[in-house]
Amino acid sequence: MEESSTELRAAAGVIYGMTRFVGVAALIPLALLSASPASTAAPRTRRATCYPRHHSRTIRLTRTVRVFGTTYSGDIRYMTYACDLRKQRTMALDRGVLAPDWTTLAVNGRYVAFYRRPLDKYAEPCGGNAEVVDVSAHRVLYASPTDETYGPVSSPTSDYVISTEALVLGPTGAMAYISGVQHGCGGSAPRPYHADYYILRVVGPNGVAELDRGPELARNSLALAADGRTLYWMNAGEVRSGSLS
Repeated sequence: MEESSTELRAAAGVIYGMTRFVGVAALIPLALLSASPASTAAPRTRRATCYPRHHSRTIRLTRTVRVFGTTYSGDIRYMTYACDLRKQRTMALDRGVLAPDWTTLAVNGRYVAFYRRPLDKYAEPCGGNAEVVDVSAHRVLYASPTDETYGPVSSPTSDYVISTEALVLGPTGAMAYISGVQHGCGGSAPRPYHADYYILRVVGPNGVAELDRGPELARNSLALAADGRTLYWMNAGEVRSGSLS
């Protein structure tokens, strides 16, 4: 009888030990789940980058990139950003004191193309520069010379880029755009500003090239063929073509 009691006590001890082990093992996954931020951190991160908590206005939205603008009070009132939706990484595109015109901004895959005006020129639309950014790599891919003007603002007899009329962006990041140019800008230049003629330029791996210019260059006629390389536009009623690369 005493031997049987000893065996029963030993068996009970084994069962109790197994119960404690199973209980601890069951608690481990629960502890890991409660400690892991993966299930809850992703939405907060997304809202803090591509979708900030403060007010933002979507300018362009694709499956890979969101371009958005925000407003502030102070010297710099407008900021524009591009965000890689997969990496949740944001880069600044432009800032200024007057609301920018993003009607000609283009997105193609991970590339964003636009014509930016310097901060101190927002009150006078004189000059600027074209840029293509690789949002995934977080860098400027191609750019025309900064402050693309033909003379100092103080000279009303020089020619100045005053507007961006059309813009196309190829699949490899090269861009083409049509800009309006006025004789004189700022100071005693005639107002309202109007383009005296237009220029068509390409920005890509080979730098900046001018394809066409003239007062009859149709400002909204720029188009990119399905091959992603051939450009078409009109000048003086004539259809012309060129290469984006």
